[in-house]
Amino acid sequence: MSKKDYESKHEYYRLYEKELNKRQKKMFSYIVEYAKQNYGKTPSYSELAKAVGTRSKGTVFKDIKQLEHHGYIRKYKVESNLKQTNYEIVTDKEVSELKDPFLEDDGIESYKNAKIPYIGRINNSKDVLSKENYKEYISVPIETGKQTFMYAFRCPHGRYKKDGMLFSSTIVFDTKAKYIHMDYVAYYNTRTNRLDVMKYDRNLEKEEKENIVGKIVGSYTEITF
Repeated sequence: MSKKDYESKHEYYRLYEKELNKRQKKMFSYIVEYAKQNYGKTPSYSELAKAVGTRSKGTVFKDIKQLEHHGYIRKYKVESNLKQTNYEIVTDKEVSELKDPFLEDDGIESYKNAKIPYIGRINNSKDVLSKENYKEYISVPIETGKQTFMYAFRCPHGRYKKDGMLFSSTIVFDTKAKYIHMDYVAYYNTRTNRLDVMKYDRNLEKEEKENIVGKIVGSYTEITF
């Protein structure tokens, strides 16, 4: 490791050490690991409280506020008319390394995000993935897939809530990923003029198959305040 690389990484670590207390570091580490193991789903306040060893949701709320204030997470609303709030991890700060270069087993993992298009109502039905249909750009874990081929949209129902896709969850799909029978896929619902979720069935009609735009690779669930 060059001196320049070391100083850069060590500065991130010093910043991390200075800004967060022990409980907040534990909470952030838990959020990162939880999201990686649950396809982008975010833990609830109850789960966070249990993870850091407190019974107070007020304490969790204050720690979430600190993580947000320092740029480790960011709250965002998928659509302005929804009374729901999601959060994403490490967006404002380029915290590419959160561990001391000399410490191999500090339990803190690096976490990077990628910006991908968020698709709203379909204005151009001939090319569902065109820029005309972009509502905004959102951040997702880069480990979820390749940024170039990834898109997102709002889940319009709670039909698959047992698998983590709730009503208004942010669904991420990969247009290049291969899918097989009973995989979850994103498709253009011509009736609602929006993207939707369904399980792929090899017996689907030709027209239905043509409306599939990619395999679902992640789901961001709301966090309740």
